[in-house]
Amino acid sequence: MNENKPALFSTAYFPPVSYFITCLKQEKITIDKEEFFIKQTYRNRCHIAGPNGLQKLIVPLQHNNLSHTPVKDVKISYDTPWPVIHWRSIRTAYANAPYFEFFCEEVEALFKEKHVYLADLNETILAFLYKTFRKNIITEYTERYELNPEDKSDYRNYFNPKITPTTGKKYHQVFEDKNGFLPDLSALDLVFNNGTQL
Repeated sequence: MNENKPALFSTAYFPPVSYFITCLKQEKITIDKEEFFIKQTYRNRCHIAGPNGLQKLIVPLQHNNLSHTPVKDVKISYDTPWPVIHWRSIRTAYANAPYFEFFCEEVEALFKEKHVYLADLNETILAFLYKTFRKNIITEYTERYELNPEDKSDYRNYFNPKITPTTGKKYHQVFEDKNGFLPDLSALDLVFNNGTQL
């Protein structure tokens, strides 16, 4: 990737540490709302460290030909009480983390906002992360889809839940003694375990 070019990202639900750290290296990022939704990606899922190891949290979506639906038009399904389930899982995973008490109310509040669109939920989450790390990163959104943008470093499919990066700074995790260190989990894992230290 060309570090000097503006960076283009996909939207992400509580993005992984690698995604977020890459964001923090930019002065300005662009998030693609015009691309077609891609299943089984961080666009609507995140990974946390639960008591029994890696735990996947997936935001259910209204299935209406998603593979031909622009991300900006993808709607969240509330047929199941997934916000309650996700928050309960996060609380179970991180209640004993060093910084849980500092940030738990703000994170819980994110689950009480009933967003219609996935992109709007993810935008709110990213804003929370910027605020937590005291970063003021200009975030713009695409107005049209580009397959191969020449003027941007394209990170849209760079971060993949099926591929775990082998690099990255280690930090203490709640269940590390039991499960070992789990790399590149949601940035929530970093927040609750490490505070605002990167």
